[in-house]
Amino acid sequence: MGAANKWTVEPHPLGKPLGMALAVSLALHACFYVAYQAVRGWHWAGYDQVMALLTPKPSRLPPVLLELFKKPPKPDSLLAANPSVQRPPKEPPLMFVAVDPMVATENPPEKARYYSDKNSIAANPVIKKPSEIPNVDGKQKDIPFTMENPKPVIKPDLEQNPKPSPPDKKAAVEKPPDKNPEQSPNEQPLVPEKRPPPLRAQHPGDLALAKPSERINPREEGRDDGQGDGPEVRGAQPLQPSRPRTLIEARSRMQDNPIAGRKMEQEGGVPRRLEFSALDARATPFGAYDNALVAAIQQCWYDLLEQSKFAGDDRGRVVVEFRLHSNGQVSGLKISECTVKEFLGMICQTAISKPAPYPKWPPEMQRLFDGDFRDVRFTFFYN
Repeated sequence: MGAANKWTVEPHPLGKPLGMALAVSLALHACFYVAYQAVRGWHWAGYDQVMALLTPKPSRLPPVLLELFKKPPKPDSLLAANPSVQRPPKEPPLMFVAVDPMVATENPPEKARYYSDKNSIAANPVIKKPSEIPNVDGKQKDIPFTMENPKPVIKPDLEQNPKPSPPDKKAAVEKPPDKNPEQSPNEQPLVPEKRPPPLRAQHPGDLALAKPSERINPREEGRDDGQGDGPEVRGAQPLQPSRPRTLIEARSRMQDNPIAGRKMEQEGGVPRRLEFSALDARATPFGAYDNALVAAIQQCWYDLLEQSKFAGDDRGRVVVEFRLHSNGQVSGLKISECTVKEFLGMICQTAISKPAPYPKWPPEMQRLFDGDFRDVRFTFFYN
């Protein structure tokens, strides 16, 4: 029977090697950390050189890749580096509001929520709730408006012909002719009355083309100046006032406050007190242009509703978006929202396209916008 081999494990002379290595590593890291903090605190002159040697240098990239990874500078840093560069002007407010001339101010407000053709600072006659918005005691909450302007009325360029008076009953009874009439030597033979040719009946949308010699002036023909009645045109219909064909013509024929609207309802109160309420609005170079633009579109909208015999039995709003070019042309006209009948939405769309082309932009307005167009949004309310 052979002898069995016996295996024995003797302890390592250094003890536990793994624990010893960990202890040595921690001690070295602690020494390096203490030395690093001491060098930073003493401000050693060779600190930067030593850190440059210890810090690995990044690999050099091509200039094209460096430009791609380079962060663009902030606008504030550019203005700080170059004081001559002017700061870009703040964007004007995006909603137009009509300003009453009685509350217009010379200086603009600090923070304007609206823009217009005149400056105005928020004010109110009564403070119901102290806040940053004025108190306005109106009845509608859809459109910012601080005045009570009735529906605009166009002044007709031609007065309508007066209605013919009914014939006298006594004059209608004629004496029966004699059987043997004798003509007096002083009597002139009866000449049939010359009547002008009947006028063609006018329909909505038709245009009457008249030469200067054939133009009828009702002021001269229907005038009663005590020297006798003017000639009567029988069978002729009263002339209707012509519709304005351009924005300038519409504004010149309107009243002083062309934009109609009702006072808004807004609870608030600002320290500034006036007899009339006012909003914070800033005058812009295109404020006067937009004021006339709104007046022309509103008047055309009222005319179309009157022609269509709108009874006011529908409630809702229509949002129309379009692009207004610097030459007054309109493109990209579309209805983005319509909560009423489709027919009423088409009326709003026609109210914008029918008065076009609008006048060209003034020079200061062309310099303000980068391109030769601007995107506009109109909201029509049926209430």
